[in-house]
Amino acid sequence: MQEYHCQFSEILENLGLFSEFAGTGPVPLEVWTGIAQALADASGYSVILNAEIMEPVEDSPETYRRVGRREIAMVEPTLFVKPG
Repeated sequence: MQEYHCQFSEILENLGLFSEFAGTGPVPLEVWTGIAQALADASGYSVILNAEIMEPVEDSPETYRRVGRREIAMVEPTLFVKPG
C-alpha cells in the first residue's frame, strides 16, 4: 500500500496537484473525489469510488486478502448535463 501511495503521490506532485500531502500518508478522500468528478465531467458518466475491505492472511502478516467491498462515493457529471 505504501508503494502505491508513494507512486500516486509522485504523479500528483509532478502535476503540481499534491505537494501539500506528499509523503504524509494515504491520499485524502477529497483528492480521490476530485479526480472522480473530473472523470465524470469529462466522460458524462457517473463514477463510483469503492474501497476494498482487507484482512491479513494468518500465516503471512505482510499479505492481505480482500474480504469485501464498500461504496465510498458516487459523483455525477456536472458539465454538459441536459435538463430532464
